Amino acid sequence: MTSKQKPVVVKAKELIGKGLYSPAEAARLLHTPARKVRRWLYGVQDSSHGVRRRLDPLTEAVFSLATGEYLTFEGFIELLAIRAFREAGVSMKTVRRAHDKAQERYKTAHPFASRPFFTDGKWIFSELAKEIDERHVDALEELSRSQLAFERVIAPSLLNIDFSKGQALRYWPKGHGAAVVIDAQRQFGKPIDPASGVPTSVLADACTAERGDIAAVARWYGVADKAVSDAVAYEAEIAKAA
Repeated sequence: MTSKQKPVVVKAKELIGKGLYSPAEAARLLHTPARKVRRWLYGVQDSSHGVRRRLDPLTEAVFSLATGEYLTFEGFIELLAIRAFREAGVSMKTVRRAHDKAQERYKTAHPFASRPFFTDGKWIFSELAKEIDERHVDALEELSRSQLAFERVIAPSLLNIDFSKGQALRYWPKGHGAAVVIDAQRQFGKPIDPASGVPTSVLADACTAERGDIAAVARWYGVADKAVSDAVAYEAEIAKAA
């Protein structure tokens, strides 16, 4: 989406199974200031170095409904990737170039939501299975320079996203060991207990109403005690970040 384009208008029925997030909600789930998320989504006027210029959005993720502007799960994952790269120290210029290159290479508007990406804090890589020197090895393709990189990658980003067939399916914000998942196919992409599908917000609110009685809430909703305790901890964390 360039700086002159308006968000695409879609019909609500087209969004079934795709998740639905306002920019403000996405910022809350990402633990990222709303103003920063809006810059990534809508672009920004930059006056650095004494030159005023318009920086386009980093991702073509925003669409419009009658009730306002939203993101799908794909857009949310794109923001998650951008946040991870920026926190690792990757420059905005490199993020932008890598996204553009990945769009072109993988033929998708949301490349960061299509497959695992990694960073060494300077460059952005995608997985590339390739024969090198007659051996099968996992190579990393550095997208913003279009070269193969063989340096040791410091730490992979976004390990808590499940991918299948070129698509992000679900995100585990507290890791795969916690009973919290964000799945576009369930509860409109809101955080839930993966076993029961009960939203974490419902479990946390019930625990507050029951004065912290985790066992009572677990019995009431037919979930494990861990589902309630993980939901309470998670909701407290994102509330603090809001």
